[in-house]
Amino acid sequence: MEYKIISFYFDKSALNQTYRKAYERFVSVLDRAGLNYYIENPKLSRELSYFEITKYKPKFIKKCMDNFDCPLIWIDIDSILKFKNKQQLDGEIVDFDKFDFCAASINASSPYFFWSGFLYFNNTLKAKSLINKWIQCCNNSESKHGDHSRLIKAFKDSKGVSTYIKPLNPKILDCVISKHVDKRNK
Repeated sequence: MEYKIISFYFDKSALNQTYRKAYERFVSVLDRAGLNYYIENPKLSRELSYFEITKYKPKFIKKCMDNFDCPLIWIDIDSILKFKNKQQLDGEIVDFDKFDFCAASINASSPYFFWSGFLYFNNTLKAKSLINKWIQCCNNSESKHGDHSRLIKAFKDSKGVSTYIKPLNPKILDCVISKHVDKRNK
């Protein structure tokens, strides 16, 4: 299955290059593994809060879907990529192409507890409809809500999207949940 890994990074300050450093680490793994990717450093306002910046994610994914004719895998730029080669990642996403949308679960007891740091979107009308709902939910929410809660709302409101939610394999990828979310929002 052919696919493209996508992500973006944005540092609010030229002095704090946290996401730039994460980008460099991220790309080195993707290059070493021989994976196809597109990563952007968008021109966003430095006045945006952390949560407002995260709401750019569905717009970015939609733009990528409009520009690339293949399934897309979104991975948060600050994730720790542990796979060594394309075959290792391919083994994790086998059969994803049979679904419109796939995500990594956080809590196996509920289909609505998934992580927005690893998402698969097949290039289908139903996947595009989910992304459009996600954008609407982000546009209609307060700044204290980030992309994750808005994706779950869009997912709950979507009908007929074939979905696969599976546990995240820590041998392939670790999510980074910052201890400093309160600092990000300043």
